[in-house]
Amino acid sequence: MKRAKFRTKHSGALLFIIIFAVIGTIVLIKVHAATSTSASEAESGTLSTGATIANNALASGGKAVKFNPPTVSADKIIAAAGDISTATLTGAAKLTSDRIISLNPDGVLVLGDSQYNDGFASQYSQYFDKLWGRFKANIHPAPGHHDYYTDATAAGYYGYYGAAANNSSQPNCTANCEGYYSFDIGNWHIVALNTNHFNSTSSAICAYVACDATSAQVTWLKQDLAATAKPCRLAFWSDPRWSSGTHHGSNTALGPIWNALYAAHADLVLNGHEHNYERFAKQNPSGTADSAGIREIVSGTGGNGLYLFGTPLTNSQIRNEVTHGVLKLTLHSDSYTWDFLPVDGTFTDTGTQTCNA
Repeated sequence: MKRAKFRTKHSGALLFIIIFAVIGTIVLIKVHAATSTSASEAESGTLSTGATIANNALASGGKAVKFNPPTVSADKIIAAAGDISTATLTGAAKLTSDRIISLNPDGVLVLGDSQYNDGFASQYSQYFDKLWGRFKANIHPAPGHHDYYTDATAAGYYGYYGAAANNSSQPNCTANCEGYYSFDIGNWHIVALNTNHFNSTSSAICAYVACDATSAQVTWLKQDLAATAKPCRLAFWSDPRWSSGTHHGSNTALGPIWNALYAAHADLVLNGHEHNYERFAKQNPSGTADSAGIREIVSGTGGNGLYLFGTPLTNSQIRNEVTHGVLKLTLHSDSYTWDFLPVDGTFTDTGTQTCNA
C-alpha cells in the first residue's frame, strides 16, 4: 500500500511538470515567431519603428518629441515650407512646427530661408532649433538668400545642418559648400538645389554657387536625373521660376534648371522666397501650359510675414497671401496628392496629379 501511494502521489507531480513544460514551450515559440517577424519586416523596410526627435526647453518638461510610427504603406508623407523662423518663439513658425509634429511625416523639406534675418549660427540655435529643430533629423534643407547674409560662405546654415545640406562629395562641409544633393523616398527621386544670392535682384541669382546652363550645379543635376530609375521626380529650392508675387516675382535666370528638369520629365517643383502660397498648372520652360510639363507650388508660408500678389500669371491656378501653413505631400507610387494645411486661417488647397514618367 505504501508503495502504491508513493507512485500515485509522484505520478501526479510528474504530470504537472510535463504540462507546465509544454505550455512554456508554446509561449516561447510564439514569442520567438513574433520577434522574428518584426525583425524581418524592419529589415525589409516595411515596418516603421518611429523616430525620436531632438527637443529642447520649449516642450513641456523638456521631454523628447516622438513621431508615432506611421501606418505601414507604400505612400510617403512630406511636409514643406520656406521662409520660416524669425526672432521669436511664439509666432507662426511655432504654429507650423507644431503642425508638422502632429502630421508625423516621413520627411520635411525646407524651401530656403530657415532663419531670419541673417542666418547667423546664434540665430539658428536661439530660434530655429527650438522650433523646427525639434525634428531636425527629418529635415532636408535648401539654402535661401538670407543664409548668405552671414557672409558669402553661409557658415551659419551649413554649420547648423551639416551633412544633411550637402552632397556626398562634401559630407563634412560647414561653409562655402555646394549645397545641392538628392535622395530617394518611396518611388520618388528628390533633388535639392542652391539658388543662392545676397540680394533679391535677378542679376545676383546664384552669385556664390552658379546655376547657369554650363555650371557645375546644372551639369550635376542633369547627370543625377539621368542616373535615377525612380519614375517620379521632385525638385525644391528657394527662388521660384514663376511667381505672381510683388515682392520678388519670377526669375528668368532659373531657366537652365527648369530646362534640365523638364527634359528629365520631372513632375513637381517646390519653392519659397515669395512669402505666400501659389500653385501653377503644369507648364513647360517657356511658361506655356503643357500636360507633360512641371507643376510649381510656392509655399513661402513657414512663419515670416506674408507678401501680396499682383496680377496673376497666366498659369497661376490658386493664390493666398494671408495664411501661414505647411504643404503636405502624399507621394504615391505613380502620383502625388497635395494639401495646404493652414495654421492661422481657413484657406486650403488640395488635389492629385499622376506622374509624367
